[in-house]
Amino acid sequence: VTLLITVHPDGAGSWVNIQHTAVPLPGADEAAFEHRWSAQAMAPWMHRWELQMNHYLLTGELLRQNAAH
Repeated sequence: VTLLITVHPDGAGSWVNIQHTAVPLPGADEAAFEHRWSAQAMAPWMHRWELQMNHYLLTGELLRQNAAH
């Protein structure tokens, strides 16, 4: 898995965009791999991570698990 984390300037602050690329190892179960690592499967997790990172960049505080939906 490769992550590309980009921080973009935004006025006096900034915002984060996170992308992932996953490539299965030779001999891997491709259906299981796709189920776990596809863009669709990862979207909720990646969205939550971006929310947390952007909140921290804006406020300097951690976003608690139950604070954003």
